[in-house]
Amino acid sequence: MAWEDIELSINGGDKDSNDLITRSELFAVLSQIESNTKYYQIEPFEIMDIARSGNSLIPGQVIGRNIYSEQGKDADVLQTYLPLNSNVIQYPVVGEIWFGLHYGNETTKRYYLSRVPDDILSVNYNEAPNHPSAQNEVSANELQRGDGSLLLNNDSSKETKQGEYFKDTLPRKEIGNEGDTIIQGRFGNSIRLGSRQLQGFEDSPQITLNSKKSIIDLLTQEDVGTITMNSDNISINAKKDVFIFSEGEVDIKGDSINIRNNEAINMITQQMVTDYVGGVKKDLNIELNQDTRLLPKNSIEYAKQMEPFITFIQGEIQAIAYLLLPPTLPGGIPNPAFLQGFKIKFDVLKKLAKKIKEFFDLDFLPKHDFETVSINEFLEALGLNNLSIDFPVDEWEAFFDDIDGAKQRVLQAQADAAQQLAAVQALNTAFTALQQGGGSVEAIVAALDAYEADENNPPIDTTDIRDIISDGADAEGIQNYLNNGGSPQVREAIQGAAQAEQESQQLNQLIKIAELTK
Repeated sequence: MAWEDIELSINGGDKDSNDLITRSELFAVLSQIESNTKYYQIEPFEIMDIARSGNSLIPGQVIGRNIYSEQGKDADVLQTYLPLNSNVIQYPVVGEIWFGLHYGNETTKRYYLSRVPDDILSVNYNEAPNHPSAQNEVSANELQRGDGSLLLNNDSSKETKQGEYFKDTLPRKEIGNEGDTIIQGRFGNSIRLGSRQLQGFEDSPQITLNSKKSIIDLLTQEDVGTITMNSDNISINAKKDVFIFSEGEVDIKGDSINIRNNEAINMITQQMVTDYVGGVKKDLNIELNQDTRLLPKNSIEYAKQMEPFITFIQGEIQAIAYLLLPPTLPGGIPNPAFLQGFKIKFDVLKKLAKKIKEFFDLDFLPKHDFETVSINEFLEALGLNNLSIDFPVDEWEAFFDDIDGAKQRVLQAQADAAQQLAAVQALNTAFTALQQGGGSVEAIVAALDAYEADENNPPIDTTDIRDIISDGADAEGIQNYLNNGGSPQVREAIQGAAQAEQESQQLNQLIKIAELTK
């Protein structure tokens, strides 16, 4: 703000005295006025508060305290500032130092111009909100307005809130090239008015709109105008129509292109090219029925090629699932034999992890070329036509018409299989513990009773092991019986449950196939 600060002393006398002075004393006073007068047309001020819920400020209006002329002023008498340019506004935040001015007399409204940067490389104010020149003796209570909301507290030990919700995310400062004009926001967004002269193109105006991961470039090079958009997602939503015109080619490329409409698709062209990769035309004339669906081209051939590998995977997974060695010995000590055996199996499957994922996700099938295929023939090639679990795999029409319902049935089948496997493995833990020199007869009986008490578990004939126990066999006798192949029903149950759990996971492939047919 425009203000004067004059400090005078007349030969050590009283400046308010009415005594006569000499000519030399008068010139001394005038010289002192000239040297000691500080006149400010524009003065920096500290942003004390901004428009927010709960106060009377309007958007863009702020409360400020002049750094020099308003030292020590109470919060109640601080004045408001408006943006000097009401068309282009940068909103201040609490704690920043801005240039301010007023026009006319002291009752005229005040205006703010621009922020005083403390660091040219910082986008936002990044120092403590108390400017060294703004320190004063005002207490925290004096900084509190009548509505209870606080102005900027000059106590550096307290955190100052720069806004109702504003957070400084420390965005990267845009560094321009020679001649660039940059408009940068507080949040990592910017507009750059530049060129490609750095790349050697003299006449190359360029406008870049940048919002971190989304960039739009408008550039001209060699009299050719180009607009490029780079973003994770681009969405165009028109309430009426969308028109795309080109005097040259229009190329659309993507991993999957979907066109959906409520009415007909009209194409007017001189030539329609429908050839697929390799020049093979797609034949959609075969009637689709309960067994026949559109699937990726050569699906059956691909599935047959995968069959040996599928068989190997099944064997390895089952081997892991029903390892009979217990993970721990009596006392909770890790079983080295189990760990070594598991590691060998794990290392083998780890090397094949990519292929396993490709198989279960059906990634080996092409997604760009389709033909009519017998579902049953395809499933037979995959080994999915003879599942041991109770799942209606032959009701294809209902399966494909209601994919969401099929997904729920698959999830239920997987949950049931996992429960059965866990129950059988718990029973097997008691058997294997006894085989390895731990456990007890009582633990075997308790495990058998718990397993048979759950009607959801698959039935196991345990008559032989119960007869031996009732005849008075001790732990050593039962151990010998098991080590010599006794009670094979439990081992068969382990294998069956492991197979059921694996097959339930393979049902995901049926869902993949159903989605592909859509």
